Amino acid sequence: MTKKPKVEYYSCDDDAISLTCTDEYQAISEDLEQEPTMDWPKKITVYGYAPFNIKDKIDWLAQDTLDCLLERLDEEYGHHDQDPSKANDEMQEAAKVFMKVVIDNYSCSSYWVQEEKEFDVKEIVNKGLLDFSLTEEDKEILRDRGWI
Repeated sequence: MTKKPKVEYYSCDDDAISLTCTDEYQAISEDLEQEPTMDWPKKITVYGYAPFNIKDKIDWLAQDTLDCLLERLDEEYGHHDQDPSKANDEMQEAAKVFMKVVIDNYSCSSYWVQEEKEFDVKEIVNKGLLDFSLTEEDKEILRDRGWI
């Protein structure tokens, strides 16, 4: 069984394209800063993104790579009247070793949601955990809402 990947980035978007926030409060601040204070939700969900674990795909990638290679060899060097070449055990083992080396040295840049947590926005405001300063107008709106 593969261990759970470590979360590296956070976003309030469960389908984020660009990931830049390295902690939950930074993601919350980034999200709230884009919204007018009067529209802030009471609760906000933060999604933790981890790199996609391609090590689980070594067998599939090895087989697919070997199949593609044999097909290409058959197209270039095989006889059109013969059946396509089949991989033997030695080829399959070599393909797995090759793919393991490739994957071990490949830096995956695809991320997927690994966790999600809900936060109380009022609590975050009161604890001063936002990465930006509230204007006097923001504070007035939040006082009117009973948040500060």
